[in-house]
Amino acid sequence: MKGFTLIEIFIVIFIIVFLAGIIIFFVISLSNYRTFFLFTMGSEKEIDIMLTNIARDIRTMNYSSNGAYPIEYASTTSIIFYSDIDNDGLTERIRYCLENNILKRGIIKPSGTPPSYNQTNEKIWNMVYNLEYFKITYYDESLNILSPPLENYKIKIIKVEVKTKPVFNKPSIQSYIVVSPRNLKTK
Repeated sequence: MKGFTLIEIFIVIFIIVFLAGIIIFFVISLSNYRTFFLFTMGSEKEIDIMLTNIARDIRTMNYSSNGAYPIEYASTTSIIFYSDIDNDGLTERIRYCLENNILKRGIIKPSGTPPSYNQTNEKIWNMVYNLEYFKITYYDESLNILSPPLENYKIKIIKVEVKTKPVFNKPSIQSYIVVSPRNLKTK
């Protein structure tokens, strides 16, 4: 008699199913690792870019196009200030704030004569997602921490701290910058 017995067919099917299960498990594990790796590296890159942008913007902080003081508003979770970020001779109004675990950057270009900053013209970008912590600390010229309510003219150094939420049972990413605005003068 030629052919396979029923037991031989079941053994071959079992081996094929077992090998397919191992391959599927490997592909799923590789996919999860890839997702984690890309998300973690993406978060680190987003934070580096965001901190670089904030540092550059704060360093070049200046009086607004209508003559207002360089810092319009300062709190522990947001800051509004003026800086010519695109070197076009007009000083933009810049806002950094945390909303729903997303760090946002809003920019308003001045318009009209005399120049004014219409808040309906604010363009908002999402800078970093999945933030657990965003804190801004302000220091005076003697390196004393300034407490709310802040007197904006006393601010000489700004520290920005960020921390992401943990992902895939991996630790969060934490970083900070300390910046001294170049154009703030002592009153």
